[in-house]
Amino acid sequence: MPVSKPTPAPALRPRSRARPELLGVLLVVGLLALVPWALGPFERGLLLRMLIWGLFALSFDVVFGYAGLLSLGHSVYFGLGAYGAAWTLLALHSSASPGAGLGTGMALGVVLPLLAGLGLGGLIAIGLAPLLVRTGRHGFIIATAVTALIAFTLAQSRRDLTGGDDGLTLPPLPLALGGWRVGCADPGPAYGLVLLLVAMTVALYGAIVRGPVGLALRLVRENERRAEALGFDVLRVKALAFALGGAGAALAGALYALTSCHVSTRVFHWLVSADALIWTLFGGAGTLVGPLLGTAVFLALREGLSGLWPPGYPILVGLALLLTVRAFPEGLLGLVLGLARGAARWAWPGRTGRTAREARNGMSDGDGTGEKRAAGRGGAQGVRRAAGRRQRRF
Repeated sequence: MPVSKPTPAPALRPRSRARPELLGVLLVVGLLALVPWALGPFERGLLLRMLIWGLFALSFDVVFGYAGLLSLGHSVYFGLGAYGAAWTLLALHSSASPGAGLGTGMALGVVLPLLAGLGLGGLIAIGLAPLLVRTGRHGFIIATAVTALIAFTLAQSRRDLTGGDDGLTLPPLPLALGGWRVGCADPGPAYGLVLLLVAMTVALYGAIVRGPVGLALRLVRENERRAEALGFDVLRVKALAFALGGAGAALAGALYALTSCHVSTRVFHWLVSADALIWTLFGGAGTLVGPLLGTAVFLALREGLSGLWPPGYPILVGLALLLTVRAFPEGLLGLVLGLARGAARWAWPGRTGRTAREARNGMSDGDGTGEKRAAGRGGAQGVRRAAGRRQRRF
């Protein structure tokens, strides 16, 4: 009798998550773009600070959360970006002709300072990255902290350039939307510019960490020896992560200087890097959304508690951070995702009950599909294996 060939099991295609995530990102960006129109100047300014400091925390997370490098000198590149943009804006403002049109002012007074801040901080980060990553993990922490102290000391000593503790006062950005112009007390149209640049940077970081570079970063973070055995240049991967994080910090610093109308030497201090570390751990390290979420909740919590108890609100904020990190090691994002998964299991118990391993093995909830597929792959032996798996499940 001719023996029929077993029918191969259909390939299981993983569900693509790109579309739901893209819809979620577009929804959040749309809300952030529409909500400020219904808020006052103070609330718009608070949202603006959340975006800028959230971008800074995200750039720190690229180095810390994805590459596993704790950088206490991340504030250096934030400060270089801030002062690079400030110096350029002041130079353009002093040399601008009174008859320059608004379009010319926008092109010069917005684009050039941003490029100057990004270029200064990014280039310094690229230049220092190969040197700092060679110091090892513990040496890297010390080396970056020393870098921050040197930068802060130099900035304090050159008051003619930096303004010292008093800082530099900047003119408002030459941006206008109808009759709505940018002011130092009200960001106005500058909020839309910051939102656009932050969204573009998050998208760029997302494309990087979800591609081959992101896989290399996580492999180096988890096991450097295995990464070297697989042929990865560990130092080059670390230097790339450091340069990417430094460029993001420089952009955040440039936006901070241009929208706050003031910048001082405190932006170089290593405590600014410590703030980024706290926000990242609070929201969830090694993620794209966690640093942004942690920064926003932290700043909102600080503003709210400072009104309730002005002298001791730092104690309340510290207790809230300590309890959150202790109870939820994955941060606020882990808490939110856990609640979402619990709600999904409660709403669709049959649909979410199947695990990824069951889907790979072809097992169903009771119709014998797993045994049929196993028989097609391996005959009676496959049936026994599948039946054993089902028995162990129950």
